[in-house]
Amino acid sequence: MTWIVGITYLFFMVMTFVAPAFTRDFSAKEGPLEHVQHMLLVAGIGAWVVAAFRAAKGRGSAVAIACLLTFVLGEELNWGEVLGITAVSDPLRRAIGRTNLHNFGRGLSYHLFALPLLALFGAGFFAHFAPKRSSSGWLGAWRTAFGDLIPTRDQTLAAGLVGVCTVVLGLAMSAWESELDEVKETVVYGLLIAVAMERREERRALVIKAPRASAA
Repeated sequence: MTWIVGITYLFFMVMTFVAPAFTRDFSAKEGPLEHVQHMLLVAGIGAWVVAAFRAAKGRGSAVAIACLLTFVLGEELNWGEVLGITAVSDPLRRAIGRTNLHNFGRGLSYHLFALPLLALFGAGFFAHFAPKRSSSGWLGAWRTAFGDLIPTRDQTLAAGLVGVCTVVLGLAMSAWESELDEVKETVVYGLLIAVAMERREERRALVIKAPRASAA
């Protein structure tokens, strides 16, 4: 996954020079890339529901992530307004003056969506890069909450690369901030699908072995 993330960002940077107008149109709000995100979110919801049934441990976390993705999809669709369905969006607009919640506080509330992702990939970081230190105490409880749904080493590194690209390219390509956000969201949704679909055996071993190592 790490190399896929890297190639995606590299391709985006090349396209900003080769075809800037096309890239802006493709990555625009409600543009083709955002519609791809909607499909990825639907796939992600399904993948995490299936993961909840398949997981031996961490089912609650899988259900929570599926619910998070459902909420994000509702937000991305302005609770149906984008599709012309106003049963939810109209009452929401009357109540708060807008059809989504993630633009509150001048958009700062948008960053709250990153907290569950930090929890998921943070558990992956400690499981792979500090297994003994995180085998007990609150770090151990953190890892245990995700059970055998902990991201693989490669997926954890891929998430870290997304974070690095977000910061570095955000500073170097500030004129493309909105388009970079769309690329970031697309990559993150794809990464979440990959985590949900990963084989469980290796990750079960991660969860089981760490406590034994500390006990020894």
